[in-house]
Amino acid sequence: MSDTGSIQKDEPKEGRYKILCWGPSWLQWINNAKGFLVGISLCIATSTFITGGIVNINVSTVEKRFGLNSSDSAIVLVGYDIAFCILTIFVTYYGGRASRPKLVGAGCGVFGLGALVYALPHFTSPNYLFGDDELQVVCPTNVSAVSDGCSGLKGDLSNYMFVLLIGELLMGAGATPMFTLGLTYIEDAVSKHAAPIYLSIANSAAVLGPMVGFIVGGEFLFGYYVDFDKGVENDLTVFDPRWVGAWWVAPLIATAICSILVIPLIGFPKQLPGTNANRAKRVSEVHKHGGSKAARDTEFGKSFKDIPKATYIILRNPTFLCIILGGCCQAVLINGVSAFMAKFIEVEFHLSAGRAAQISGAVLVPSGALGHILAGIIINRTKWKTPAMLKFMAASVFVVVAIVPVGFVYCDNSNIAGVTVPYPGDTLDARDLTNACNAHCECQEEYYIPVCGSNNITYFSPCHAGCYDAEYADNATSPSAYTICTCAPPFASPSDLPTGRTTPGKCSVPCNTLAGFLAGMFFAIMISFFPLTPSLVIQLRIVPESMRSFALGVQWLFVRLIGTIPGPIIYGAFIDMTCILWQRRRCDDAKGSCWVYNNHDLAVAFIVISMVGNFLAGVFFSLACIFYKPEKEKASKEAIKSKFATDEEKSAQEQYPKPDGYSFKKAKTNTESYEIIDRL
Repeated sequence: MSDTGSIQKDEPKEGRYKILCWGPSWLQWINNAKGFLVGISLCIATSTFITGGIVNINVSTVEKRFGLNSSDSAIVLVGYDIAFCILTIFVTYYGGRASRPKLVGAGCGVFGLGALVYALPHFTSPNYLFGDDELQVVCPTNVSAVSDGCSGLKGDLSNYMFVLLIGELLMGAGATPMFTLGLTYIEDAVSKHAAPIYLSIANSAAVLGPMVGFIVGGEFLFGYYVDFDKGVENDLTVFDPRWVGAWWVAPLIATAICSILVIPLIGFPKQLPGTNANRAKRVSEVHKHGGSKAARDTEFGKSFKDIPKATYIILRNPTFLCIILGGCCQAVLINGVSAFMAKFIEVEFHLSAGRAAQISGAVLVPSGALGHILAGIIINRTKWKTPAMLKFMAASVFVVVAIVPVGFVYCDNSNIAGVTVPYPGDTLDARDLTNACNAHCECQEEYYIPVCGSNNITYFSPCHAGCYDAEYADNATSPSAYTICTCAPPFASPSDLPTGRTTPGKCSVPCNTLAGFLAGMFFAIMISFFPLTPSLVIQLRIVPESMRSFALGVQWLFVRLIGTIPGPIIYGAFIDMTCILWQRRRCDDAKGSCWVYNNHDLAVAFIVISMVGNFLAGVFFSLACIFYKPEKEKASKEAIKSKFATDEEKSAQEQYPKPDGYSFKKAKTNTESYEIIDRL
């Protein structure tokens, strides 16, 4: 009884909901798992609204605004994950013993500060200069009089990359307690069978955030000019490649929301009412190598020097390790697809960037949230134990492997003169935008301003079509057509004035496969999210209770380092390999972003990465199931052994009469003697 008493004595007290020192009785209706679930879900959704939605669709816009290249953008993007990796071990190791709601609330505030810093460059940088007077759209009649276009680019704004990076680092630091301490706080406060539902709701918030980010971000990027708050007006349209939208508005919205959520979150007590009762009802499913002995040591975990031992204990659990590795494979795919799915749809189905972003957010992202919720409902209804959930996880990703080939449903490339098809009357020996019909124009290759000829061939720009003039409709600021074109039909005789004519925009490509692609990807993404909720539930079950927060921190460390950080890099590298026309900057002839991709090769790259990643995840989840050996199995074996030792025990009891309150156990000695042990 003394052991039990000490355990009860060490249990944290279940407190009241208080905002600072104010905690009236009528406010206690929020002091439960449901109340905290609402707060943490809003916090998580706000964080992923920025990091999973806004930041991803802002990449090309921010690059254009501050003159960044893809390498600079990659450094900014991984800042969030780097901060998460650095802090997660320390936050979960010490935070598991502190007041978790207060740390979550503080993290929410830090995240809001990071979002504010991320938007800061807009307010400290000069107005956006796009050199509209310098960009030569049509073929000039006097090439020597045309500026090189560099004079309009005043000042170096690339150093703002470091401000953006600091914002990302702060957001990563703030998000760390949300995804670790917040989830374990909920799991402790609810019953074993209710936990999957609560965790699936919290996880689905992480998926709904990017959906809102894609939709809201798309509205501001393509509906409002970047400097609209400064009263700046111009004739640019969203179809102009020089257009920059209001990328900074959404981060300010996130800052406001986080500021509002901080106070309600820090009001929750260190432990919710009913937590101790739920703990007492649970049957242990801790792995037999899960470190229960060390976890029972009341002094263990109070010193910094215990971190290496705790990490060793966690990673010595083969089931936990295999689940982490499977999760890393999935993280590569989820983060890579999240970063590039909008771009994939834009390229493969010839849509505008805004339209592709909205489709990604409104159609594909909800499938991930639905996958979270369905998995939680299935586990709650079936009351599955750990082995059954591991089999469910493995089966899910193997099903995804079979569905992923739907990515082969795509549209063919446009007929682009000098890139995918030759210029009229020429042969395509090599990809070259310069031809005899436009060589005298010395056209720029920095801005893609496509025009379509009556021969259904797209030209890189009116200049590349050899067009000398433009037509405008009444009161219009943008051309309705380009005329006197030497490279586009109808062709005139060499002695006559060119009669070719083109219209703004790419030529249409007959394609009706988008619906089929979205349907297939909806189910593939939904099923690929099935393992995430059971994975979290299992990881919290197979480690000792006192080490759950730290175990979640170790898991996130590996997932970030091996999964989410390299995910976009891997996808980006494969995507770049499919580029067939790169941007060439006018001032230094440096290679910029990709203008045209090979649609077939791009689809193959997406499918290969997705199939390999899901297959490896299925292998690791299967191994986790094979290696899983709970402690109770070991206890059962000891019980069987003791059953066959009854005769020896009877003999020992006859030889040594048992005093009241004492019991006998077989001594671990060579003589196989028996002795009286401590009072029960």
